[in-house]
Amino acid sequence: MIGKRDRTKAYNIVSEILPERGKILCLSLTGSRAFGWGSKYYDVDVKGIIACKDYWDTMHIGKEKFDINIEELSHVFGSIEYKYWCLFEDLSNPFYIDPNFDYQGMMSLCTAENVKRSLYSIDLQIKRLDIFKSIRTALHCYRVLMVPLHFLRTGKIVSNVLTINKQYNFTQLKRMCDLYKERKTAPINWDEVQRNLSDLRVELEEELAKRSDTLDQEAYENWRSKMEEAYY
Repeated sequence: MIGKRDRTKAYNIVSEILPERGKILCLSLTGSRAFGWGSKYYDVDVKGIIACKDYWDTMHIGKEKFDINIEELSHVFGSIEYKYWCLFEDLSNPFYIDPNFDYQGMMSLCTAENVKRSLYSIDLQIKRLDIFKSIRTALHCYRVLMVPLHFLRTGKIVSNVLTINKQYNFTQLKRMCDLYKERKTAPINWDEVQRNLSDLRVELEEELAKRSDTLDQEAYENWRSKMEEAYY
């Protein structure tokens, strides 16, 4: 979660670097604090969208404990057209939405095709754990499997793996979250972790086999036109 003080600080950091014509459309908590293993030891990661034509398409702002990544609205259009899953996951915990920004309309454009296009990066993350065993890498392996699985089954993107884990009760996942939050280490049952991940990967493949939905082009064009009219 992100407290009121940090929400205000994040908003101010972004607004201070925008030209007067620029507008913040959406800010969302992401990173470890959104994924279920954040704590006071780690940055506050934020993903955001701005409307500011002929400005930067993307920005990375690092200030104090904040790690903020921003996309300009026209760049978001491209991300949606290319069906990037990470855009929707990173924006799934909004703490600021401009009144004229159709956030729900944007999120409704995410489909099974977004998940399918992310399979390569999912398998790459799992391969990293095969090469080098670490708690951080393992946590991300659970995340990249559990979050899209939950989305395929419910239509909702929930980025907190501990919330989703109520359905699974993976003991090693809970243990690793607790250890990572406190920057501690302890022996991990890697065989159990590997079994969990293998089972999740099979489940993901099974869910994707049931789905053929992709971007609704008409809905996207209508949403894009509405956003361009509102901000450009």
